[in-house]
Amino acid sequence: MSIHAFGRDTGDWRVTEPNNIESYSKIIAMAKKLEAHTVWYPRAGTCNAKIVTKQDFPSNRCFSIDEVAIMTGVEASGCPVGKGEAFFIASADCPTMVVQDEIGKVVCAHAGRDELIERHWVKYDHANPGRKFESVVDAIASHYGHPMRHAKIFSGFGIREDFCHDPTNEKYRGYNDKLDVHIHRRFGSEISCFDLDHNLSLELLIQLQWLRYGVHPQKMISDRICTKTDIGNDNQFVWHSRARDGANSGRNGIFVVVH
Repeated sequence: MSIHAFGRDTGDWRVTEPNNIESYSKIIAMAKKLEAHTVWYPRAGTCNAKIVTKQDFPSNRCFSIDEVAIMTGVEASGCPVGKGEAFFIASADCPTMVVQDEIGKVVCAHAGRDELIERHWVKYDHANPGRKFESVVDAIASHYGHPMRHAKIFSGFGIREDFCHDPTNEKYRGYNDKLDVHIHRRFGSEISCFDLDHNLSLELLIQLQWLRYGVHPQKMISDRICTKTDIGNDNQFVWHSRARDGANSGRNGIFVVVH
């Protein structure tokens, strides 16, 4: 298995015309270069924490160019990926999660904050989450359907630094206060995913959730990339970042290839 990330120097990886086959030509060209014959591309814009099966992808949104098929058209955070296939996601701060069980079965997912903790559950103090799974981690574990203690977890290509959730922020302070309380409630009063400057660690949040499934910490790895702050040798930002550049930010292209 190999993981490949492409940042600002390769342009914007968003597909702006999802019904136009030509909009996928850049993705397909890279998949061919990476020797993947099929690309699974769920659309994660709603952060719904769903893991879908390959049968959930609609046949009318499956395209083929130059002997590479791209499967898309379903709103989901992730899906399983087989040998010779690739998972693709366009992201601008949210981590990508890759899970492999002891027999080598791989599931990949977009793992943003609202996929790790349901926003409405926190915001409105609901007794239970409004979606089937609280977190995309729970959805992945359910998809496997067996104990996960021997699984290997990778998360990366997301924001690591300066992801501030300041409780004094006029616009978001109500939610930010509740988010901290919610994390204490779910993981213990001594646990915090925030540093002293109120920056949220998505990496730690992912690790805490997998610990509940018995995954050993040594089986969980992450990169050191920060999409918001990393600077290249040219003194330019390496990655697209919505937290840094706002709603008009481009998207990084993330490919996970199973060999």
